[in-house]
Order: sequence, then structure tokens, then C-alpha cells
Amino acid sequence: MMQVIQFEADNVVGMRIQGKVEKPDLDQVKREVERRLERHDRIRVYVEVAEFEGMSVDAFLEDLKFGADNWNRFDKEAVVVDQAWLRKVTAMADKLVPQIDVRAFSVAETDKARQWVTS
Repeated sequence: MMQVIQFEADNVVGMRIQGKVEKPDLDQVKREVERRLERHDRIRVYVEVAEFEGMSVDAFLEDLKFGADNWNRFDKEAVVVDQAWLRKVTAMADKLVPQIDVRAFSVAETDKARQWVTS
């Protein structure tokens, strides 16, 4: 499940992941991202991963397509996660897509992550 987290900064899209991500969850977040992209050339993403149990195939493919079509419209991404393997994936993403500053934060650093993504 994915839920949108509201931020005061209009150029930040926040989301919380709990469990398995299905296409309807992704569609909800994608609509929010599209609304923000109508108002901003580039946006920032904040993700809290409480528990990640994977993505359905259709959600994964849709996420790849949307990301590929819009990768140059993202500025920063803060990922708040305590699972070590997801922190490693986040570090790889930062290297694979150098145009986007991607950083992982522990759950204890949630406030720091929120401050960083909005600054």
C-alpha cells in the first residue's frame, strides 16, 4: 500500500509505503506527481518505507515507464528506511541517475530527511 503524505512545500510529493505496492496505489501517487509537475518544472520526492513487501508486476512496469518518461523532472529524493538492503538500493539509484540527488535516511532521521528534501 502507498499513501500520499502532504508537505507544505508544493514542489514535494510525499508517500508512505507499507506492505506490497499494487498498481492502484501507484496510480494514486502518480496522479499526485502529475498534478505537481503541472505547476513545477522539477519536483522532489519524499518516501517513508515502513515495510516493503515488493511490487506487483503491473505496478513495477508502470513505475519504470513513468520514471523513464519523467526522470529529468525530479530534483531530489529522500528515502526514509531502516531495511539495510533498501538503503543499498537507494545508494545505487543515486549513482545510476546522477541528475537526481537521492539520499537514504534512517527512521530516526525522519526530521532530517524532511528538512533536506525541502531545502
